[in-house]
Amino acid sequence: MTTLLRRTVAGLAACAVPLVILLSAQPASAASCTITPSSTTLYQRSKNVTFNVPSAQYWTLSIADINLSVYKVDGKADRIATFSPSRFANADAGAYAVKVQRQNGTAIDSCSASFRLKRGTDLAISVKTVSSSRKVTGTLKRVNFGTGATKWQKLSGQKVRVQYLNGNDVWVTAKTVKTSKTGTFSATVKLSKHRWRATYAGTGTTGARTSSTVTR
Repeated sequence: MTTLLRRTVAGLAACAVPLVILLSAQPASAASCTITPSSTTLYQRSKNVTFNVPSAQYWTLSIADINLSVYKVDGKADRIATFSPSRFANADAGAYAVKVQRQNGTAIDSCSASFRLKRGTDLAISVKTVSSSRKVTGTLKRVNFGTGATKWQKLSGQKVRVQYLNGNDVWVTAKTVKTSKTGTFSATVKLSKHRWRATYAGTGTTGARTSSTVTR
């Protein structure tokens, strides 16, 4: 298992195990390939991520910018990396270049991929009856990386979909609203008793989130 140390080079050589057979061959020009997962979303706790390269029998995978190196070679494997939010800054969320060396039988090549690190979100709602309508209010928050005292920050200017469950058990978007400077939002919908929720689609640096449901 590899524990990530942001921009700390000391442990990289120790955790990187080369695919020895590749050293005797000239890899072709790097093509693009798929890795799984292609992203991970961190909240307040550390998270173990198990990587794979579906197109390869054996492989090594590295992300230099976060000192990540995992592998699966003949008879050996270390596919798990531990991501800890305390070891990253908020600005570290985003896309990273991935270098892969892979082998299938006697065929050997290199390829490139992309991996995204995202900050987790929290989305909470409440629903009140206002005459013959329902007023849905809520707050959208995003986790802070690092070791500061403030673990969450309010997320402003983001689109949130307010939805209800119809008679066919299909979620229908009643309104799309934007969060305020304090991360709050509100929508009044002229409907009777239904099951309600809110959804946030996320961004390239911020994870998606669906709230718990409220029936009213």
